[in-house]
Amino acid sequence: MKSIFKLFIFIIFFNLYFSTSSVFATENFVISAPKEVSVGESFNVSIFVNSPSQAINAVSGVIGVSGGVTFSKINRESNIINFWTSDPKIVGNQIRFEGIVLNPGYQGNNGFIFSASMVARKEGVATLSFSEGSILANDGLGSNVIDYLSSLAIKIKVPSIKVDPIPQSPIAIITTDEVTGKKVALPVITDYPESIDHASRAYIRGKGEPNALTKLTFKDVSVKSLGEQFIDSLQPKKNKPTEALIKNDEDGFFQYLSAENLVAGAYNITPFLVDEEQQTQKPGFGARILVNNSPLVKWLVVLINVLALLIPVVCLLIIIYFIPWYSRLRMKILNHKIQLEDEQLKLSEKEIKKKEDNINLGA
Repeated sequence: MKSIFKLFIFIIFFNLYFSTSSVFATENFVISAPKEVSVGESFNVSIFVNSPSQAINAVSGVIGVSGGVTFSKINRESNIINFWTSDPKIVGNQIRFEGIVLNPGYQGNNGFIFSASMVARKEGVATLSFSEGSILANDGLGSNVIDYLSSLAIKIKVPSIKVDPIPQSPIAIITTDEVTGKKVALPVITDYPESIDHASRAYIRGKGEPNALTKLTFKDVSVKSLGEQFIDSLQPKKNKPTEALIKNDEDGFFQYLSAENLVAGAYNITPFLVDEEQQTQKPGFGARILVNNSPLVKWLVVLINVLALLIPVVCLLIIIYFIPWYSRLRMKILNHKIQLEDEQLKLSEKEIKKKEDNINLGA
């Protein structure tokens, strides 16, 4: 009796164990990335596949991103894929991929597929999600065994950067170094985005003299077309960076974050070492940032430039055509007047001759 009871207990635990394993054995993709990043920070997103309950031989999917992040580079080294039928590639704000695992396939958890480098562009919450996905079992039938499509939210925060206002009193700019016998470190910009969109913030990091003041100056060196000048005049609320005064930390590092909604252009950024005692500035090594307009504004600029080119051309063609046409019209009118005058003269001669004839007959 006891042996039957033990056997009964063993069967219950055996069924519970395997039923529990089947419940938690899910075939799905896993998106691995930091939960929180800062504006301007670069980070990696890795894609894995889980298939603990059965072997798989093919994976495919489409990963989309929304929010203030962009894809920049893909790494697919040391993955479980033996043959890519469609290499992972960036298409707009998506990554598409399709690969095959040769027989006997892959079975297990966290099978690495590929990773992608991303850059945080602006504050907010970015979402990475699979819009399409398939995990095919190595069963000879190509059964899609994926349980659900994964997604991940990433919080993008603005780093706490204190930017002091420009002092009211002007500071003299020197062109030659004074012999002071003191060695100072000129500021150097070490990290910056080469190109940003108009809605993003420009982040700048660098290193200079410890506990000193660094002044950043921004100069728009772009040559703007008529369309760009016209669009800029219609956007008075956009911010145009000019100057900022920053306090270096004890190691000499400084960082700056611009306002949002910047005026488009190519900005030369020059850092100056500010000496408050001697009221001098010494320029360091700068950088250049390109601020792009939105696609809609770019099309408007092209349209305005085309119209600005076509309107004078059309006016010139009209003038060129109008002058000969008007000249011919005037000549026709003049000829017509001359013909009328000739006819009137002929009629007058006939009337005079007729009167003379009448007079002669009467005499």
